[in-house]
Amino acid sequence: MKVIILAAGFGSRLGMDKSKGLVEIDGEETFLDKHFRTLAKLGIDDDVVLVAGKDYDDVHARYNKQCVEVIRNNHVELNNGYSLLLAAKHMESGFILINCDVICDTAIIEELINSSDLNSLVVDADKGQDPEEMKACAIHGLPYRLKKSIIPEDTRNMVGEFAGMCKIGDVKSIDSLISILSDMSEAKVPFYWEDALEDHMGKFRYGITYTKGRKWLEVDFMEDYHQAKEMFGYR
Repeated sequence: MKVIILAAGFGSRLGMDKSKGLVEIDGEETFLDKHFRTLAKLGIDDDVVLVAGKDYDDVHARYNKQCVEVIRNNHVELNNGYSLLLAAKHMESGFILINCDVICDTAIIEELINSSDLNSLVVDADKGQDPEEMKACAIHGLPYRLKKSIIPEDTRNMVGEFAGMCKIGDVKSIDSLISILSDMSEAKVPFYWEDALEDHMGKFRYGITYTKGRKWLEVDFMEDYHQAKEMFGYR
């Protein structure tokens, strides 16, 4: 099982004109440094696929030796759904998917990897009320919806905020996911892998890996950046 890290985005909302993966979050350590350090603690040091866009050459030079492949996304305007599609050839044995701007306790990823569910989403049951948060809805523990805005009928089934990490371990379901991503890409408009995942959940069983109060944060804005430094004790 490989780990796919999506790092094609810009750090523009952080006021930085560089790849988000190269933004320093702890002294000179970048977001990507943090991910590779976390994965190394779990014994994962040679099964990582990285998708980069802006500053690709710099990302490749810095991390190529730690990756199976650093894939170039020449169409970052199509968003993270297209980035995931570019990594399709590495999906066949299953994969863990992480957005590079999500930082978390190692234990969250460890539990996701070891989950008895072949496919699983990471969800924080203590969040999901903010309009900007990606809400996960489930019935009898089985997720079926991933949306920032949910219809009233789904409100009672909202189980928390989706934390931007998942496991796709049901290898029989992977061709379907790739097909969904491919169909979305044909429109040549921006699309998100979370939308593809929601479609996929309607066809294959998913479970939920809860964060259980452990630390994690998606860093989109400067207030998140400062919160992450305080939360994790970064310099």
